[in-house]
Amino acid sequence: MAVEGEFPKVDGDVLYASEANMIYHSRENLIQYTGSGFNSSQTGGAGTDTGSHELTALTATKIVGADYLRITIFVESWLVDNSNANNTLKIETKDVGGSYSDSLPSTNITTIHNGGINRATKTIDWLHTLTNDEKTNGVQVQITSTTTTTDAGGVGSVTNINTVVIPI
Repeated sequence: MAVEGEFPKVDGDVLYASEANMIYHSRENLIQYTGSGFNSSQTGGAGTDTGSHELTALTATKIVGADYLRITIFVESWLVDNSNANNTLKIETKDVGGSYSDSLPSTNITTIHNGGINRATKTIDWLHTLTNDEKTNGVQVQITSTTTTTDAGGVGSVTNINTVVIPI
């Protein structure tokens, strides 16, 4: 039986009012980003393009009671190449005033081996455990995408559709 403040809950566990309020108020503290800051696009031959974007910081007062950040990234990812190509995403976090470190290291979201076309929408749902420094100083998230093509006719991109960060 899970005690108050303990997650996950399972059948028969009590959901306390304080937990319901924390879940409800987390909606007020979310970050939604629909911009193009971390988009990447490689056209016209072999090469690499990288895009990074630093999201608005969540201050310590906005993450009180949270132990995690749920980071959900919805992107369109596509590649056309006669050889090998890939698209990657990386999520980094830092306490406000600190240095970034990988939460989700660079991860392939679309890959082509030996030529082809690959186009899809992708959802990355990542749970980041807040460090003590992030809980004390606030937390900031940076997202990076990279598109790499290896053929003279290679084309590819990662395009952000919607990114949401919620303290839980």
